[in-house]
Amino acid sequence: TVAVKLRDQLFGGAPALYRQARQKRADEYLAKGDFELQAGDSRLALATFSGLAKLEPRLVEAWRGVLEAQSRCGLLDDKQVAAFRRRAESEPTDALAQYIYGLALTYGLPIPRAAVEQLNRAILLDGAVPFFHQTLGFVYEHLGRVTGSQRDRANALESYERAMILLNAGESVRPIDYARLLINSANAALSVDSVRRAADLYGRRMELGVPFDSTANEFIVHYLAGMAFSRAAHPNDAVKAFDRAVEILPKLVTQEFMDKEETVPMRLELLDRSALALLNAGRFREAADAFA
Repeated sequence: TVAVKLRDQLFGGAPALYRQARQKRADEYLAKGDFELQAGDSRLALATFSGLAKLEPRLVEAWRGVLEAQSRCGLLDDKQVAAFRRRAESEPTDALAQYIYGLALTYGLPIPRAAVEQLNRAILLDGAVPFFHQTLGFVYEHLGRVTGSQRDRANALESYERAMILLNAGESVRPIDYARLLINSANAALSVDSVRRAADLYGRRMELGVPFDSTANEFIVHYLAGMAFSRAAHPNDAVKAFDRAVEILPKLVTQEFMDKEETVPMRLELLDRSALALLNAGRFREAADAFA
């Protein structure tokens, strides 16, 4: 009818505009919550993420923020985890309910292997959500460290790679999500001695310019990146990574991640590794000065 055609002409773009507005609002909430977590204001972050979860109850990122904030506030206790379990049991076909319970299990140490089964339930119901695979990779990575299992480590890398493919296929990718997944994938690649892949992933993370979640996280990433660059025969990149790690060390003391005495042997190790990388790069005079 004429009325329908007129309506479509006037408001045909409304659904798309509405989705864009909702996405923008969600991104603003997520950025605010992430900033509050980084600033150490966990209770304010919990209020922010909880508010977003009420507005967008199906948004996975909102629930990831809620659980992280709950954990930091000491509220993700056995009672809360049991509540998530009951929700998963009462909604067996709801992928999000299954995921939230699986995610909650990852906050208990050591992470139980049951978390793998639980997260796979979510993936079987909806395998297109990158965060489901990312969390599964995190569990496998943890299990690989605890047990020394190469199979778990390989499964971690495979899960992270799937998450990366799905994340990049999405319409809107937050830089912070991409940055975190690059680190996850790089760490997993390094753990299975895929050093060239690890070096590539660490390099891409360094180029992003996205702030790290914490000073401790930034230090660890640069240390591991330096190791990967060295083993992948990228000595100049290794020098940059090790030197940056040296620069970060005093901040770890200031922010009480390490005691000053603990940083002394670490600083010496980093300087030695940087000097060795200079030598491998053919920068002999600089290497000699560094070793002196």
